[in-house]
Amino acid sequence: MKVIVGCPVYERAWVLEAWFDALEGWRKHVDLKFLFVYTDSEDKTLDIIEKRAGNHLVFPFNEGDHSKERNWGDQSRLETMADMRNFLLNQVNLDKPDFFLSLDSDILVAPWDQSKQLFDTQYDVVAPLVYLGAGDIGNSFNFQGDHHRRISKNRMYGVEQRVDVVAAAKLMKPLAYRNSLYGYDRYGEDFYWAKEMKRAGISLALNSNVVFKHIMTPDKLDMIDLRVGW
Repeated sequence: MKVIVGCPVYERAWVLEAWFDALEGWRKHVDLKFLFVYTDSEDKTLDIIEKRAGNHLVFPFNEGDHSKERNWGDQSRLETMADMRNFLLNQVNLDKPDFFLSLDSDILVAPWDQSKQLFDTQYDVVAPLVYLGAGDIGNSFNFQGDHHRRISKNRMYGVEQRVDVVAAAKLMKPLAYRNSLYGYDRYGEDFYWAKEMKRAGISLALNSNVVFKHIMTPDKLDMIDLRVGW
């Protein structure tokens, strides 16, 4: 089974070793290839990729607005992220993997024994549970007219459930990545993508029985996240 793992990456040397460490156990079970859309960085981001990735491609992308900060209110920044993700998808479509895992570079996958559930999905896209900040704010939402409502903790049942939006980490089958398109949305490029998925009739799900660890900031790198268990 061929699986491509990819993301935009910029100034992430502080977490990339741990990112690759977490994926190391997957190599015994799937044929991994890595794709990165890389913005010139002053740290060791590119050196770590070259050392750890094995089968990989790196595509330079320096146009647009790049920042180490999470500038969710900055339209230019969100448009740049959308452009980078679309650039990455073009290469995924050329490679035609069995699955594409869009995995942000500060998210650590769960061990294979837990993560393998994602590959048995009946849906076109499935996401593990990823916390987007403190508390119980997760990475899945449902649309309510022109707005959206997050999936609350008491509605995460430990099984797959259909949702309208997934973000941060998502496993796509070919039908999904072939129809994927990112663009500007004031809530983030994943919300634009989700609306495109809905228009194309692509099914999205959350499997909250699989939990990936979102590091977010360097000071959290060596801390145990009690919500995740490691």
